[in-house]
Amino acid sequence: MKPLLEAEGASVCVTRTESGDAERTPYDYNGNGVVTRPEDLPEVVQPCIDTMNTFGAKFMLSIHFNGHPDPSISGSEVYFSDADPDPDASRRYAQTLLGSLLEDLTAAGYEPRDRGVRSDRYKTEYRSIAPHYGFEERCSDCLRLLTLGRNPMSHEPGAWRSGALVEVLFLSNPQDAAFVARPNAAEIMAAGLAKGLIEHVAGEPR
Repeated sequence: MKPLLEAEGASVCVTRTESGDAERTPYDYNGNGVVTRPEDLPEVVQPCIDTMNTFGAKFMLSIHFNGHPDPSISGSEVYFSDADPDPDASRRYAQTLLGSLLEDLTAAGYEPRDRGVRSDRYKTEYRSIAPHYGFEERCSDCLRLLTLGRNPMSHEPGAWRSGALVEVLFLSNPQDAAFVARPNAAEIMAAGLAKGLIEHVAGEPR
């Protein structure tokens, strides 16, 4: 996506190296002396938030592939944070990304299930982590996706205007996985998401 966006005049920040490592090293801020325990997940994610904040990113996009024990579950979905400065704008951002992705996948001959846009406040497994950061297990905002920068367990929140996390397809579904295995799949998915991001930014107030 980076060269596609740069060709449209965007300044682009990536948070990971080509090997998949974070550009910045995780650091201990919950005081347990390490960043390798299960409860240290916020510390592992924080360097990516820091990289984007230092860059001054206005829009963030995190790209993932989904999985589920039930291989019949398939499709594309996008998560946004209704704790963003303008949650309605973030919802529109998520919807535009999803619509553009689905459009380009369909044009390439594969029509995935539209799983819609969803709030980032759903990670119930984070409840066990919350006490390590001074929060009760019932802390509702502690259920937010760490990646989107609106979880209070983060050392610093995301400073961007809108963020979205895209689950492109399910690698656990045979049909979705077969599309991802196509030689040109990465280019198709990147083009769809880049088009959606550009469309959204063009329609936002400066």
